[in-house]
Amino acid sequence: MSGTIVKKKERGYHYYAREPLKPEVTFVDYTVTSTEETVESQVSSARDERDRLALWGRILPITFTALGLVTLIGGALLGSFSLRAESELIDPGLDEADHRFFGSRGTESDRVPGAEAKTEKLPASRPSDLPPDRPV
Repeated sequence: MSGTIVKKKERGYHYYAREPLKPEVTFVDYTVTSTEETVESQVSSARDERDRLALWGRILPITFTALGLVTLIGGALLGSFSLRAESELIDPGLDEADHRFFGSRGTESDRVPGAEAKTEKLPASRPSDLPPDRPV
């Protein structure tokens, strides 16, 4: 899975020949084999690499996908709540269903008299209307 070579046996054969595949003089003929210590260290290295591949290949994509879905659902719920709250604040009469968004409004006797009365605007002094000797 990781491409790590665990056990290796290599043979080297170098020779001199005037015609191909007919050796006349052999220069080197050797065989190299991995020792037990080398095999154990390579197996350990292969396991570490396998774990790293599993992390990047399976665990993190699954985790990020789950987090993305949770975030997407949370965003949709938050957007839905925001739209309902905005529509209620713009026109409180839009939510006339039995399951009122901000709770029930009560009966006619529960309402405070004058709560919906129109008020008159009183003039207020502005900073430009103040005398020049009084700093703002």
